[in-house]
Amino acid sequence: MKEIITNPSLIALYFFKHDNTNKAPPDRLKSKLALIEDTADHKVFNGNGYQLEWLTYYDTIVLRFYIREDGEFSSQRWLDQQKSLYQIIQDLEISVDVYNFLGSSIVHWGLVDGLEVEKDGTVPPTITKFGNLWQAARPMKEREIAYILQTPRNLEDITRKNFLFAMNYGLVKIESHFHKASTEIREYEKVQEELLGGAKKLDEELVTLLDTLRNKDARKQKETLSEVTQKYISFVEKVSLVNKLQNTLQINIDNYKDRLEILRRENDQVYNFQIKRFERSLNQIKYDLNYCQSTISSVHTGLDLLRGMSSIAIQSRGVSMQAALGVVEIIFVFYYSMGAWHFIIGEEKLAAIPSIYKIMIGSSLAVFVPWGAHAYMNREWKLFATSLVIILIAVIFAVMVTYNIY
Repeated sequence: MKEIITNPSLIALYFFKHDNTNKAPPDRLKSKLALIEDTADHKVFNGNGYQLEWLTYYDTIVLRFYIREDGEFSSQRWLDQQKSLYQIIQDLEISVDVYNFLGSSIVHWGLVDGLEVEKDGTVPPTITKFGNLWQAARPMKEREIAYILQTPRNLEDITRKNFLFAMNYGLVKIESHFHKASTEIREYEKVQEELLGGAKKLDEELVTLLDTLRNKDARKQKETLSEVTQKYISFVEKVSLVNKLQNTLQINIDNYKDRLEILRRENDQVYNFQIKRFERSLNQIKYDLNYCQSTISSVHTGLDLLRGMSSIAIQSRGVSMQAALGVVEIIFVFYYSMGAWHFIIGEEKLAAIPSIYKIMIGSSLAVFVPWGAHAYMNREWKLFATSLVIILIAVIFAVMVTYNIY
């Protein structure tokens, strides 16, 4: 580094979900450390060469460690401080492997006479009103992130007060929302494959529903209705949980952005990267949920039609069952075709297409897809070829009206 950094300090924040296991500091902290401040949501302990604070921030418990030394900065000194921190964590029996651990943030901080714009050939710093900030480049443990902050020694009094507030409270809020958002993204990544696999399997149940709609066996219809309904309900519950996760992730991203305003960032190379990462993950969750919702809507329509078939079988004794099945099948294919079109191109593009085109395309597919299927199964190749040509024309026309190619 070009500037001499003095008073190197290490500030470490460990975040845990607030639950019944950590309503109060464990007894071992009180027995091993000296309690010097004791309020409901803020307790301060003195240790050998460090200070530990126990804080509550909404639904989060925060352990804040502060290790300070006099003298000049050296990378070895900060590394030694970090090793000391890990030893303290071990001595105090603070576990980071428990289910409610969110993550930790470490800030290496020191005072400088002047600020650098480059550091060891790395990317430029994020400029804040309290100094220059980098994200530490060396590999960290899982769920652990580290920063380096250089603060000018000659801060104005009001800025110095704001800096102390930011380090004491602002940093807790910023990093709390950071780790909660990161945890929610990891939780979704664990269930993403299962969720999309469930959507694919439920999509396959549409084939079963179609076959059942053609079947005159009332018992078979009842069995299929029961089986698919159970799978449908189970999948809807999974999607509901992911919807809640998406909502809380959105809230934490918004809060993360809001809390960062205290830093008044310029040329942000650190936090903007994290924000973009969060937003990419959020967009992926929204896209996956859109696909799941499309599947849910299609299967829901199929189940409604199958229930309607049962009513038709009971109430319409004088009506030809085959004709009723044909009508139901056409309606089902029409709704499924429109639902698939909506999923592929999105609501905005679909809304811009004239209704007459939607009806023409949907009706063509609704009539000729079942005809083609029946012709194929009955080996009526001329009718099958005719249906296939009309279906292809309808699809090409749909692409043309979607992208205004005419």
